Amino acid sequence: MKKIFLNVLLYMTLLSTVAPMSTIVQAESPSPTEPVTVQDPLVQNPLTELDALTRNTEEVIEQKENPIVSEQLLEETHSIPDKPTLENKLDTIIPSPNVGTSNLLNPSAKLENYAINQYYDSVTMERIVGDTTSPIKNGDKIDYYDQFNISFNWSVPNSANLVAGDVIKSTLPRELNPLRTGPLNVTNNKGIVVGSWKIIVSPTGEKTLEFTINEAFVSLTNRSGTINFTAQLDFSQVQNQDQRIQLNFDTKAQESINLDVKKASSVDPNERLYKFGQVDTSNPEIVIWSIRVNYSGVKSNRTTIVDLPVDQEYMPDRIWASWGEYNKDTGEYTQIEPVPNSSIYGRVGGGFEVEFGDIGEGTNRPSGIINVAMKANDGGTAGRYFNRILSYSSGSQIRDLTVSTPKSGGGGDGDGNSVLTVRLVDSTDPSINLDGGKFSVFEDGKNLGLHNAVAGAFKIAAKPGSKYNIVQTQVGTRSGYVVYDLDESFKAVTITGDTEVIFSNTPLKGSIKLTKVDADDPSIVLPGAKFEIIDPMTNEVMIENLVTDENGEIIVSNLDPRNYLFSETEPPPGYELNPLYLPLSLTNQHVSRPGTEQFFNFMNSGKFSNKKAAKEISLIKKDKENPSIVLPDAHFDLYKEGESVPIKTDLITDASGIINIALDYGDYYFQETIPPTGYVLDETKQHFTVSSTEQTPLVVFNEKQRVTMIDSQFPSDLNFGTHSIQNSSDEKWLATVDGNQTSKTITSTLKVDDNRTTTSGWKLKAKQLEQFKNGATELTGAHLLITAGTVNSNANVIPSNGIQGTTATLIPNEEKTIFGAKANEGTGISTLELSKFELSVPKTAAKKVVKYSSSIVWTLSDTP
Repeated sequence: MKKIFLNVLLYMTLLSTVAPMSTIVQAESPSPTEPVTVQDPLVQNPLTELDALTRNTEEVIEQKENPIVSEQLLEETHSIPDKPTLENKLDTIIPSPNVGTSNLLNPSAKLENYAINQYYDSVTMERIVGDTTSPIKNGDKIDYYDQFNISFNWSVPNSANLVAGDVIKSTLPRELNPLRTGPLNVTNNKGIVVGSWKIIVSPTGEKTLEFTINEAFVSLTNRSGTINFTAQLDFSQVQNQDQRIQLNFDTKAQESINLDVKKASSVDPNERLYKFGQVDTSNPEIVIWSIRVNYSGVKSNRTTIVDLPVDQEYMPDRIWASWGEYNKDTGEYTQIEPVPNSSIYGRVGGGFEVEFGDIGEGTNRPSGIINVAMKANDGGTAGRYFNRILSYSSGSQIRDLTVSTPKSGGGGDGDGNSVLTVRLVDSTDPSINLDGGKFSVFEDGKNLGLHNAVAGAFKIAAKPGSKYNIVQTQVGTRSGYVVYDLDESFKAVTITGDTEVIFSNTPLKGSIKLTKVDADDPSIVLPGAKFEIIDPMTNEVMIENLVTDENGEIIVSNLDPRNYLFSETEPPPGYELNPLYLPLSLTNQHVSRPGTEQFFNFMNSGKFSNKKAAKEISLIKKDKENPSIVLPDAHFDLYKEGESVPIKTDLITDASGIINIALDYGDYYFQETIPPTGYVLDETKQHFTVSSTEQTPLVVFNEKQRVTMIDSQFPSDLNFGTHSIQNSSDEKWLATVDGNQTSKTITSTLKVDDNRTTTSGWKLKAKQLEQFKNGATELTGAHLLITAGTVNSNANVIPSNGIQGTTATLIPNEEKTIFGAKANEGTGISTLELSKFELSVPKTAAKKVVKYSSSIVWTLSDTP
């Protein structure tokens, strides 16, 4: 597992023994050119390895504490004494009784006079809080990771003998680390570039502000201005602890300021999204952004990060993302695995998206990191760059941040030549200024090179009477999704004073097309479907009430190049609503330029299908013997004809015995899996067809479960024989096949099948309907005796009720349980053998010479 450490700054190891000194040096005098390194990404960035191929500097990476500060608190008192004020080195060279804003000296441009050529009058320092600043005074308290706006105020008297290329220098405090080192242009109040500034770091670590003037500067009078840049503490010089520091600024006033530094606190444990940006000091055209994803580690499903740069171009070959985990105590970030390229997308219209998927609690990917480089559209001349970033979880936006790089710039004042201003605007709305346009400028036939439009314009010092020809060579841009066409006009002007030339670029538009078709037969187009177009970033409706025509098409024109989502709001007649989105994209290749036809391909056109509207099918379950009885709790599986896997399982009839289900057109069948309680399973497949014709309910019947006597052998005739009348003793006779007491005894087998699921038990009873008699003559006192053997059963619990192993005496007109099962007994097949039937006649019975007879009724009931 690769480990990547959470660093706050990527910086050079800086060493110096040189005291601060303000100087001016002739243009031909070489100066060190090592760049100060930029603010580091949140983790060690593979992008820096790419940059290293084009650099000669070696960057030393150290692990620092996390710079993200919540609740910044500082103790009111310190025990650390103030440091003494540093000696003013210039006092040993010249007297300085008056070091205000006036300039009493008239230096020449000779190199030996550099020590007295001070043009930096004073410096101001402000704390940056969001987009606002507040002045910092001597003795103020600051936080370790605070950022500051540093402003050097300069003025050059008219008497100063300066030439183009001269460099005005000032040594910066060692404790400060500039976050933007230039070079950046310095312009006067008319927008004319009068020079440029940059910050140089020497091999010994000394940081020097250098303001290089140009010819426009030399020709001006009453020259003054400000150079400002963003800085923070140099973490190689100032440790993260409570302390007091002194910053010494190399100006005419030789200003010093004492500040109380508070040790930084840790990252907010609930942080979900954080972003930091910094201009690459070795290549100001490149802006590097670092994004920390889900530091908190909370559960976040389908996590997507969307990046929307402003006036910058996404560089797809310079992005790196990974899943990992933060150590909340040390800030250490451990990479788990890189995010694959297949999950990183460039967005139409600019920016990118990274799909992190499910992260946080419950996964092995708690957090993530993104490092990415952007190319500035203005070539790196802007003072700061902005970027918007959004975080989505399960399709819902959870964070929306707009951040910027540290702010830097320079400005000045002065009088001189006329100003030629070239403006670049939107042809449909001239109030919209365009950035990034490039222009070739010719002065009296001399090529002045390419000029870039920044914030919609560029300015040059123009000589009165000169002729200027201007041609646009690259179209302008602006934030958003607009693509412009080049203004090919040739502008020629003669300078008689301040002059303005306007170029206008026309926004190019494109079209998207949707075709509505039948899902089962795409050759069938569907008119009458209604749609709206949604912004995929905001989920807001952009266009509504779009309806497919007779060709099933919707064509929407005059659209900016970007991503769009078609959403169906009303389906075609007879079809289901399709809840999905149809994403379409307009790119630069899809816009309609003059003389070209609209171009459609898979990106800006697509087919959107609908299924025929499902029809509701009803199945009704009824009792077979009594159809007025409906049966709830019957279970069914539903199959498509010809398939062995059900498309729906465990569909259950409701209290009305009904299953209702909506189905697409086709052939199906129901298969019963569990019968209603007390009924026999019906294994018959119930086939039906769903079509445009009217559907009638499918009625299915069930037979009740029963307790039955299967293969029972009841004697049809019990013959007890013929006997002589006597009254001296009781008699008992066997039922035999012919009545002869020596013949074969009649037996019987009782066999009961209980296939019910209720296991409620059962009874088999015998009832002698009347006493043995012949007409009106009864055989008084006679009794029928039945003797039973043992029970055989395949039931889990053998029936225990009845006469098994004993003899029962039947009493006329009374039921007698012969064989029975209590509750939870006798489920399955049970048998009982009746071994003999006997007739007992008492001696006291009145007997006549007649044939006596009686009848037996056997009754099986489903209750115990």
